[in-house]
Amino acid sequence: MLYGALSKSAPIKFFRSHVSDRLFLHKVGFVDIGPAVVASHSGTDTDFFVEHTPNLHLVALFHGHITIETAGGAITVQPNGAALLPPGLRRSNGRHSLAAITLLPKEVSAAATAMAGQGWSLPKGFPKQEGFQPLCHPPGSQAEMIHHLLHTIDASMALHPVAAKHLAMDDVIHRTAAALLHPALLREEPADLGRYRQAAGRTSFDELIDYIRANLHQPLRLTDLEARSHYSRRALQYAFRQRLNTTPKQWIREQRLALALEQLQQDGERPTVQDVALLCGYGHLSHFSRDFRARFGINPSEARRL
Repeated sequence: MLYGALSKSAPIKFFRSHVSDRLFLHKVGFVDIGPAVVASHSGTDTDFFVEHTPNLHLVALFHGHITIETAGGAITVQPNGAALLPPGLRRSNGRHSLAAITLLPKEVSAAATAMAGQGWSLPKGFPKQEGFQPLCHPPGSQAEMIHHLLHTIDASMALHPVAAKHLAMDDVIHRTAAALLHPALLREEPADLGRYRQAAGRTSFDELIDYIRANLHQPLRLTDLEARSHYSRRALQYAFRQRLNTTPKQWIREQRLALALEQLQQDGERPTVQDVALLCGYGHLSHFSRDFRARFGINPSEARRL
C-alpha cells in the first residue's frame, strides 16, 4: 500500500524501517496542482530507496531530520529548512514531517524562459537534466520562501479544493524552482542591470561577494564562481588579491568561520556544533573543528559555552 501511495512522488524500490513493525507509521497525502504534485509525508525513522526519477523535487522539512542522496550529491535538511533536488533522487532516510513538490524539468524550463524575457539567453541545458548539486537551504529567507509557498497552497486548498489550480499556483511553484536554480532570473533586464551598476558604483565582483555570503552553506567551487562572475580563474584570483588581499578559497573559509562563531555565540538557544558546521558549508565535523581551532584558538564546543 505504501509503495503505491508514494509512487506519485517517486517510484520506490524498497524501504527499511528502523523501528519495530508495531511502532512503524507513515502517513502520506497528495494533491495535484496542474503538472505539479504536492505530497505530505510524516513517519517514523525509515530508509527509502528510490527508482530512477527524471523529475525535480522541492522539499520543505517541518520537524525531525532527513538525509537525501541524489545523483548530484547528498544533503541533510534541517528542521524549518528546505531543498531543491535534481533529477536522480536515490535515497532518503530519517524521522520527519515534510512536504515535497514533484516538478517536471520542462515546466521549470518554460517558467525560466518566461521570466528571462526577450533578449536574454538562459544557461545551456537549463535546468540540467542530471547531476547538478542539490540546493540545501537552512532556516532563513530562501527556506522561508518555500515554506510560505506551501502554506499558501494549504490555505487555498482549505478555501476550495480547486482554488490552488485556479490561482495558477503551479506557475508560482515552477517560477520559484527556476529562481532557486538561477537567481539572476530575479534581477533586472540586462540593460537595466547595467544602469543600476553604473549608478550604484557596483561591479560583477561585488555581486559575486553578495552571492558567496548568501550561500556559505553550499559547496562553492572555483568553477561555479568563474561561471557566475564571468571572470577567468586567473582574473578571479587577481580580483580577490587586489580587492581583499587574499585568495577566493581563503576568503570563503574566513566568512564561514566568522558565521560559525556568530552562530555558536548567539543569544538564546544555540544550535549544536554539528548543525553549525552544516550551516557553514562543512560536510565533515572534524574538518570544521580543525579550521575553527586554527582560526580562533579554541574548539567550537568551547566557543558555544562562552
